[in-house]
This record gives sequence, structure tokens and C-alpha cells, in this order.
Amino acid sequence: MPMLSAPPRGELPVREIRPLKRRVRVRDLFAHWPLVWQLALRDYQVRFKQAALGPIWVLAQPLGILLALTVVFQEVTTVDTGGIPYAAFALPGITVWTFATTCLAMGSRTFIANKKLVTHVACPRTPFVTASVLSAAPNLLLPLGMTLVSVVALLGVPPLQIVAFPVLLVWSLTLVFASLNVRLRDVSNVVPFLLQGGLFLTPIGYPLASVDGWLQVLLYANPFTGIIELWRWALLGSAIDALLVAVTVVETTLALLLGWRLFARLEVKFADII
Repeated sequence: MPMLSAPPRGELPVREIRPLKRRVRVRDLFAHWPLVWQLALRDYQVRFKQAALGPIWVLAQPLGILLALTVVFQEVTTVDTGGIPYAAFALPGITVWTFATTCLAMGSRTFIANKKLVTHVACPRTPFVTASVLSAAPNLLLPLGMTLVSVVALLGVPPLQIVAFPVLLVWSLTLVFASLNVRLRDVSNVVPFLLQGGLFLTPIGYPLASVDGWLQVLLYANPFTGIIELWRWALLGSAIDALLVAVTVVETTLALLLGWRLFARLEVKFADII
């Protein structure tokens, strides 16, 4: 049997470590909840550290958007809400949008913000995305409570349907933007731009039925359109388009599958390029 020769004096043997093509697994989403809770609590505390009003700022954003939309769509021009008071009509869409914008704005930077932890080989990466969404839960729950109060006060009847939450879609998009931002830092600048434009290309302050032609096709392609319409159906009992629901389900599923695939391909190189 041939003897293995020792490396030259002063040199160390080099062992090449090849990363697996798919090191992450779906089970990773459910295996690190203690870490998720710790990261989410830390992010939430950092957001409101030394803030005099604290979580009250979570309500200031949707109220500010509601005031602006009321001025535009009720004072400047009038939209037909089907007899529903404008505040009750607009708040479901505002609630979804403020939650989504908060998650995407913070989540797209989550791997960069946690650089010291992400560069550890043994550190799981999916908890950072889940924690960024979880830390924004007050942006969904507090405005939702305000929406429920306004619906009951203005319409006099409590909602009967089950509320459709947009968490899955938001988590998927956050995973996409956060993964791309590690390789292309321009993504963190593009996301706010997309969110600002998306405010007007999403039927938040106006009904979907008020537009037609190519603009309606564009709104149907917006995955948040279906979620907002589902919320209005859930909270206000308004009609819902079955085709729109089907399109939203397909878009959410594709976002989840493509987002996970993209993350699995890029995640093995995070520690090298971050």
C-alpha cells in the first residue's frame, strides 16, 4: 500500500469544503422558533427605543394615510364605495398595506443588519426573515383592531367572515428581497420606490370596480389587490371576484416557491459576499 507523503514543511494541508446545493430545508422554518422570538423581540424593542409615543406610532401611519386618501378621494374627487362609509372602506386596505410596507422595508435589510450572525456557518438564516415579519405584527394587529372598531361603529354590525391574513405573501416577498439584497445592495433602495408607487397601483383608496381596461389588468396582476379585496369581503361583506381570488392564490404560491428556490441557491454564499 503506498504511503501518503507529508506536506512540505511549513505548509498545511488544504481541504476543500463544497457547500451543498440546497443546504436549507423546509423544516428549518419550524426548528428555530426560540431564535425567531428572540430576534423579533429585539427588532421590536429597537424600533421604539427612546420613542416617547412608543407603539402609538404604529397607528399614526395608517391614520395619516387615511387622512390623505380621504382628502384626495372624497374632497378632490368622489369615488363610489357602494354606500359604505369611506373610513370603513379604506381602512382594510390601509391595514394590509402598512403591514406589508413595514415588513418589506425592514426585511429586505435583515441579512445585512445581522451580518455578524449571518456569517456564522452554523447559523440558520430563515429565522431572520420570519422574525422581521413577526416584529411587524403590531402594524397588522393594532390597525386591524382600529378597523374592527370603525366597522362596528359605522355599520353597526360585526364582521362574520374569517379574515384572510397576508402573512404568507409578505413572508415570501421579504425572503426574495432580503436574499437579493445580499448580492445586489441596490435592492434596499428599489424596495421603497416600489412601495411608494404601489400605494397608487393598489385599490386601497378606491374600489376595484371603478377602473377598467389596461389599468384593471394591472391591478389584477398586483397580488395585494386580491388580499385587500378579501379583507373587504371579510370585514364589510362586500362582493368578491372568484377570478381575482384564484389569481391571488396562484401568485402567492409562485412567490413562495420561487422565493424559497432563490433563497436556497443564494444562501450558501451569504457568508462570502455579505
